[in-house]
Amino acid sequence: MACPREETPSRQDVPRPGAPQPAVGLWRPPVHIQRTLDALGSFELGTWDEGGVRRFVTTFLKTRFPIILVLNKIDTPRADQNMAKICAMYPDAQYVPVSAAAERFLRNLHKAGVIHYLEGSDHYVTAEDDREGRYSLKPLDERTRRRLLNIQDLMLFRYGSTGVQAAIQRAVETQRVLPVWLVKNVHNFTDGSGSPNPFRDVILVPEGSTVRDVAYSVSHDMGEGLQYAEGPDGRRMAEDEVITLQNNIFKFIWVPPVRAAPTGTGSPDGATATS
Repeated sequence: MACPREETPSRQDVPRPGAPQPAVGLWRPPVHIQRTLDALGSFELGTWDEGGVRRFVTTFLKTRFPIILVLNKIDTPRADQNMAKICAMYPDAQYVPVSAAAERFLRNLHKAGVIHYLEGSDHYVTAEDDREGRYSLKPLDERTRRRLLNIQDLMLFRYGSTGVQAAIQRAVETQRVLPVWLVKNVHNFTDGSGSPNPFRDVILVPEGSTVRDVAYSVSHDMGEGLQYAEGPDGRRMAEDEVITLQNNIFKFIWVPPVRAAPTGTGSPDGATATS
């Protein structure tokens, strides 16, 4: 019943010299033009008949504006039949089965101390499961127990989660970006605001971004004044180091750039900063 998923090329190079520009009127970073040309394969750039233009535009739209179908209420009666109909209508689409109501119910129970549940997980812990009292959970009433078993059978066992977190993850993967956590303390991963919670701020950067690219995405001054980045292992990261899922937690050491002072005023002093 699963809709086939279309593979997306991984190259991020700039377009080949002389590439035509048929997608007039659409904001188009070079990477999307390149991905379109890669997806087309042996596409003769010098011949742009109507069929070729249509094929280019169709491929470009799939690359530039990828669509994910988030199929909500998947735990209701006739959900399987409805999902099959949608897949038949959009056979090339990516889709994620979701029950937002189930996710909200699990989060509310977790917040109330009735279960222990991690967002996107395929299971939860009740007071009966927590025999060591690790989470100090409240006992379940019969009505809540029945609803939890229903969610477990229809969603968690069948699809691996309620689908909410999976839909967000799929969207990030489709855009081909990477999460980067900028911290002030690389040992406890806090942001220096006084909050004890780690990993409070995350930014998304395109695949292939370097340390300096990340700095510029935060602010122009940080990009200009970047000295180096430091990871949790204490290693200094070079400005041209490419970001991956293995090195995407770090702090910046940078010096605010000195601006030319207006006539009649003193020059500002630069100061080293961390971020």
